[in-house]
Amino acid sequence: PDSPDSPDSPDSPDSPDSPDSPDSVKSADSLGDWESTKVPAPPPLLPKPNLAENTLPTYGEQSEKGAGSSPADARRHPTDAYAPLRKPSRVGRWIGVTAAVLALVFLALAGTAGYLVYAGPGRHLRAGYSLVRLDEAENRLASAPAEATLYLSAGAIRYSAPLTQVPVAFVAREVSLSGDFYEDASVTAAKAVLTDTARFAKNLEIIALELNDEGMTLLGKLTGRVLSNRPGS
Repeated sequence: PDSPDSPDSPDSPDSPDSPDSPDSVKSADSLGDWESTKVPAPPPLLPKPNLAENTLPTYGEQSEKGAGSSPADARRHPTDAYAPLRKPSRVGRWIGVTAAVLALVFLALAGTAGYLVYAGPGRHLRAGYSLVRLDEAENRLASAPAEATLYLSAGAIRYSAPLTQVPVAFVAREVSLSGDFYEDASVTAAKAVLTDTARFAKNLEIIALELNDEGMTLLGKLTGRVLSNRPGS
């Protein structure tokens, strides 16, 4: 039997299993230190955000009627220096368009009146011409006037006086001239026809969309504006 004093005996003070051995004392001290150390508690769990109740600040103020229906003044960026531009209403647009159309019509009428007075038939009246209105669809004139005359018609004028010794002017849809003209002559028409028997000793003014020159004779100057010239037709 092993002696109690034997080094290998469990009761020996030097045995590793002995309660009085240094290793046993060290293990007990380590266990006591571990038990005396406080482990920090885990952080509390944060509540999950409720997306349905979003209280985060927004750039625009929501209207009482709900999102998407806020006025234009509320949908502003906080750093905007100027108020947002307001779109004009339909009534304002129609008023502006109507005013523009009326202004264009007024300018057109004023331009037409100015042309008739200063560059059209009105200048002949200001110069002292007598006005003769012809109401027929086709008017034939075979005699010359005794004074400067302006012939005005919405139809056609066929002038065939053999000799005309005073200034004459014609304003019509179509004007056809023949005979001798000793003074200035003026024609304003959509279509002007100068026959081969028409002879002009002084100036001739033609303002027409179409001019048919069948061989007239001109000693003075030809003035005016013609869009289409058909000589010899």
